Amino acid sequence: MLRGSRRLARTLVLMCLVAPLAACFGDPEASPVGFVNTGGQAAAVIPACADEDVLSLAVDDDPYDEAGSLKPESDTLWKVSDPRQPRSTGPFVIGDTSPWRTESTALNGELPNSYMLSIETTRRLATSHFDKTRVASLGDREVLIDGEVGSLKDLAKRWGC
Repeated sequence: MLRGSRRLARTLVLMCLVAPLAACFGDPEASPVGFVNTGGQAAAVIPACADEDVLSLAVDDDPYDEAGSLKPESDTLWKVSDPRQPRSTGPFVIGDTSPWRTESTALNGELPNSYMLSIETTRRLATSHFDKTRVASLGDREVLIDGEVGSLKDLAKRWGC
């Protein structure tokens, strides 16, 4: 009985020590891109976690058709690597002000009303579905995270920051 209690206590202590450490690095499986409305322009935001840097951005055709079925394949509509270089204003914002980084990347041509946006960082690949009408309806300080309206704090928590 005493031996079982010690094992349980040791397990609980390890869980309390390891869980916060794991949260510092975030969960690569649960790293959505957040979307905000900045004066009528949609912007994608991600938290600046520790030493995580952005490597690339990609816009892919919506993988689902109008009926909600998965298409056999989807095309990459636009991609940029090394988005930390200075660029002209565009719809994607990735931060610089703690804990958020801000950087705009120009897009060539019109994008469809819905698509998949992927942001690759040094630690993870963040992917989220973008819907222009949902983002346009967001208010100040609201962030669209995986189809749900939340805050920047909620997004940082999902990333483990």
